[in-house]
Amino acid sequence: MTNRALACWILCVALLVGPSKEASATGEFVLLVNQANPVTSISHQALKKAATGGTKQWDAGAVVQLGVIPSPDAPETQFLAELIDLAPRELLSRVQNQVFKGEMRRPVPLRSSMDCAALAGSNPGAICVCSAGTAVPASAHVLTIN
Repeated sequence: MTNRALACWILCVALLVGPSKEASATGEFVLLVNQANPVTSISHQALKKAATGGTKQWDAGAVVQLGVIPSPDAPETQFLAELIDLAPRELLSRVQNQVFKGEMRRPVPLRSSMDCAALAGSNPGAICVCSAGTAVPASAHVLTIN
């Protein structure tokens, strides 16, 4: 079998099998929340409020719990900062200030996208960024960004 034929065969199988239980998004990263959270989409402004302490609880009552990789160089942190029109260092500084003032819960420090998936799957109030290729547990779902 030639390389071209093999590539066509793999593509056909992938199309027949369909998408896996992985995050799907048009970009490299997605936002995850817990399955118990009925929110399915979020605006940039609502995301900014949730990520910086302006929103204390989700509509369903769970306390907002941000999960973030605490490095301005982490691609996930950069993606979140870009979504809410802040520089990564400014985002982390604003979160730290809001925690110090008692305006928001201390974020859960993440090390990877897999940590985000675990947090979103286990915490009803969680919101975090993970790479689009990360497997999403059944107890979490992807938010659409408006």
